[in-house]
Amino acid sequence: MVSNQYDIKVSASIIKRRLCDAKLNGRIAKKKPHVPKQNIAKRLTFAKSHRGKDDKWWRNLLWSDESKFNRFSSDGKVYVRRPLNQENNPGYTLKTVKHGGGNVIVWGCFSWYGVGPLFRINGIMNAEMYKCILKDVMLPYARNEMPLDMEIYARQRSKTYR
Repeated sequence: MVSNQYDIKVSASIIKRRLCDAKLNGRIAKKKPHVPKQNIAKRLTFAKSHRGKDDKWWRNLLWSDESKFNRFSSDGKVYVRRPLNQENNPGYTLKTVKHGGGNVIVWGCFSWYGVGPLFRINGIMNAEMYKCILKDVMLPYARNEMPLDMEIYARQRSKTYR
């Protein structure tokens, strides 16, 4: 296009160099979970409404999530910077195994009082498995490791049933 309109020859390498000169270097985009606008608003409302809570209140919370760990390699692209003609040098290669090598998925939790147990998830996590984890892993941990502040608990229950 530019070549035809202005009667000059422009190659891809020239464009890449000019972009680098302008500090627009090529990068791999970070992966971030998509969060709908309504969820962003709800999270912000939650954060603002709990901003002034004291330590006593925060001690009654339990946070949990699941994570996947690959045994080999990564799910995404991996870039390396290497000298010319060194593509087969083991220092610049990424080790792989056939069929991906597998992964481990675990669920864990933490609270004011420390880190809770890790639970290995076999297969796909669905609602039924999540309920079992809450009932068989999280609740026993919370009962044994998190002393319940009865004053805060009573206030929360009274708000729930109004």
